[in-house]
Amino acid sequence: MKKDIMEFYLFISSSDGIQSSPLNVYHDFTVTLPKFIKLPPNSDSGDRLKWSVALCDIYIQGVQFPNKYFNIAVMCDIIEQSYLKGCYAPVLRILPGEQADGASLYTTYHIELSTYSFSSIRIFLSELAGKSLPAHTSSSVLSCTLHFQATHL
Repeated sequence: MKKDIMEFYLFISSSDGIQSSPLNVYHDFTVTLPKFIKLPPNSDSGDRLKWSVALCDIYIQGVQFPNKYFNIAVMCDIIEQSYLKGCYAPVLRILPGEQADGASLYTTYHIELSTYSFSSIRIFLSELAGKSLPAHTSSSVLSCTLHFQATHL
């Protein structure tokens, strides 16, 4: 029996909805989606579904990264938490410093969602060595592609 793949993509940016979220900056932003997303917990055949998301690509424009020898945690508020540096955090992906200003990620890691319904997504970055991320300007923008996928349980 062939099982249908259920998947979709969201292309989001820190500049999305800047009128509704004027405090958005490239390293911490919330995007309110145009419609509420309610993911089905079961397939049409009745199988239970597990939904996950992966970061496919990320680009940061208008920011100077002076030091490429660091790692950045890309976090997302709708995923399950993972252990990171002595605590639990919603880590979507760890980016090496040399990829901080832009990368298409050929290997993706799907992280289980913590919710089956949402109307907004928050993306935020954290530099893992405890250093501050570079300052933002009005032209600083983070854009990324998120791949959502359901697997049958």
